[in-house]
Amino acid sequence: MPTTTVTTWAQFKAAYTAAEGTESDPHIIEIMADLNCNDDPLTSGLSSGNYYKVINGNFHKIDNLSTQTVVNAVLLHGRYVTYNKCNFVNMMRNENYSFFGGSYSDYSQVFNDCTIQGKGYAIAGSGIFTRCVISWESARTYGGHLIGCYCYYCYITINYKRDSTSNYDISYIANCFVRGKIEGANGNTSGWHLVGSAVNSCINIDTDLNYPTGLTGQSSPSSIASAYNTGKMTGTIADQSSYNIKPVTDAQMRDAAYLASIGLNIIV
Repeated sequence: MPTTTVTTWAQFKAAYTAAEGTESDPHIIEIMADLNCNDDPLTSGLSSGNYYKVINGNFHKIDNLSTQTVVNAVLLHGRYVTYNKCNFVNMMRNENYSFFGGSYSDYSQVFNDCTIQGKGYAIAGSGIFTRCVISWESARTYGGHLIGCYCYYCYITINYKRDSTSNYDISYIANCFVRGKIEGANGNTSGWHLVGSAVNSCINIDTDLNYPTGLTGQSSPSSIASAYNTGKMTGTIADQSSYNIKPVTDAQMRDAAYLASIGLNIIV
């Protein structure tokens, strides 16, 4: 398998866009030092094309992923990209495009054991996140910053204002903890569904928004219960207990034995 070792952001850009990597023999990119994107700021998006890439961050930081000029495109685009142990820190952009790309209609980039922290329009057009820590602030009064994100065993912090009553904030969570704050903007008092579907997850968001159609958009009961904190979510929320979405008090959210008693798969 082709392997490229990189220690600078310029080297990473060259490796990411190189015409290397197949499904059976992916191009491995080994990051061996912290990378600072300000050393060579993006003036256009990068694409890995139809080549298969596996990026091993080795827990190094990729700092300051942003743009030098207006870039009306996804910053790191590619159909077949997997990130392992990459720490993206201080990501920032204002354009209405995601950082990571593609379209959830046909493919997703994959993130394993990564840290993702920043501010912008959306993290990914579509991404599968496993054992990741995500901390995201909005650069827009818009719902749906994690709409293309399918999260497993993740710790998620979100902080933004929402001026619309459409779009999931997160597409899917399983075995996740979600915290942070969502405020209404421009007179808006309601969200839509916070998540498309939730399994065995805790929702600990501070918000006074109403959710008249419930916190999730799922059409059938979850196999394992999830809980949301009524002490922090103070708006009117449609009851979805029959779908295994359970309201709990702040004290109950802190009580593992209680959460287990209502159906969450949690160590007591």
